Amino acid sequence: MLTAPLALMAAAAVAAPFLARRLGRHTGYVLSAVFVAAMTLILIQAPDVLSGGQVTSSWAWVPEFGVEFSLRLNGLALLFAVLVLVAHVVTVPLSGLVIGRAAYRSGTARPPVTRIDEPAARAEADGAEGAQR
Repeated sequence: MLTAPLALMAAAAVAAPFLARRLGRHTGYVLSAVFVAAMTLILIQAPDVLSGGQVTSSWAWVPEFGVEFSLRLNGLALLFAVLVLVAHVVTVPLSGLVIGRAAYRSGTARPPVTRIDEPAARAEADGAEGAQR
């Protein structure tokens, strides 16, 4: 059961570029939902871990040498997994909003303009970029 969250996040990582082309800066919301689903799959196993146990999944990787692929979920791993996933749930959707639409259209991210006269500053930035080309 420990492989399900990893497989879910790996599938999201593969799908992210295609989602970004389709959804633009709103891709973070879909990815955030994937992180919530992965966190739910991990938290389902929390009662076993919080009672002092450990959840383990192992597969023989190179059986001739006794090498195994093992995943273990103990209290510390549960804490860090939840912290990391909560951080991603919060930051991934916000990153798309901060970068803005222009980064997805042109493929380049410009820093956001924070001056009060934003339209004029954006025009200056576009003019400076055009002059450099």
